Amino acid sequence: MATCYAEHIDHYVTAIQDLERAEQFYCGVLGGKVKRKRLDYAREPSADPFGARPPSMFVQLGTIELGLFGDELWGLPYRKFNRGIPRWAYEVATEDFPKAVERLRERGVRFDGPDGSNGDDASHVWLHDSEGNFIELVDRGTPKRRPQDDIEFVRLDHVEYESTDLRETEEFYVNAMGFEVDGRGRSAEGNPFLDLRLPTSNQLFRFHRVERPSIQTTASFRGNHLAFYVPGTRFTDACAQLDGCGVINRDERGDAAHLDLRIVKRDAEGGPGGEGTYFNDPSGYKLQYIAHAGTYID
Repeated sequence: MATCYAEHIDHYVTAIQDLERAEQFYCGVLGGKVKRKRLDYAREPSADPFGARPPSMFVQLGTIELGLFGDELWGLPYRKFNRGIPRWAYEVATEDFPKAVERLRERGVRFDGPDGSNGDDASHVWLHDSEGNFIELVDRGTPKRRPQDDIEFVRLDHVEYESTDLRETEEFYVNAMGFEVDGRGRSAEGNPFLDLRLPTSNQLFRFHRVERPSIQTTASFRGNHLAFYVPGTRFTDACAQLDGCGVINRDERGDAAHLDLRIVKRDAEGGPGGEGTYFNDPSGYKLQYIAHAGTYID
């Protein structure tokens, strides 16, 4: 049986079209804080061993970090009346959930819900961010613990992805990453789905079976990935398990990563970061193991 070395989701990175517009949404509407921001492409790519980087911004929502990378080449389509896949969901403290919903109404953000008929005891709201990405807010009754947060985002609750082969997806996450099957069913849109659980944090991953993946799945958006924190003492074993399953994992420069010495990533200021390796699941989603958990701003 595979071991789950990942303790929790460390951060999520996705594509945007307008950095200032995205900042207004995530900070002005949802109450996040800009952790770091790069406004322009690197002017001398040859001097940068990691290649030219697009405009980017990392936003802190409570203890959750969201990376937003400018990607005008692809630009996400805005499907106004579709809850959408892929999407990610934030759990909001129960005292702050009504405030979050009212904030959306005040700012004219269109959303579906609150809806409590999603097969659990939680309340759900579905919406688009300012860039056409799909987001969900969830109230699971968790009390507020961070009085410094206007709206407390407890954690990344779950993510929902597409898959053309649920059996292949299950085998990958169970055998290569140590996830557990949590359930199966059919979505409101009529798609069969598979629920996988990260046992160390109980965060859920729902995969909807589709005949043809959307552009959000198939296009190679710059920086787009989901990162898992693996303690440094277990990092080599986590990578060895991937290797044993035939999973190709590489560093940020595209070089094959070695078990004895993994990539030391740069941080946003160019200094040393932490060990990390990138790999893809069967549907093409980019994933990352990172051995140094994110630091939070308060």
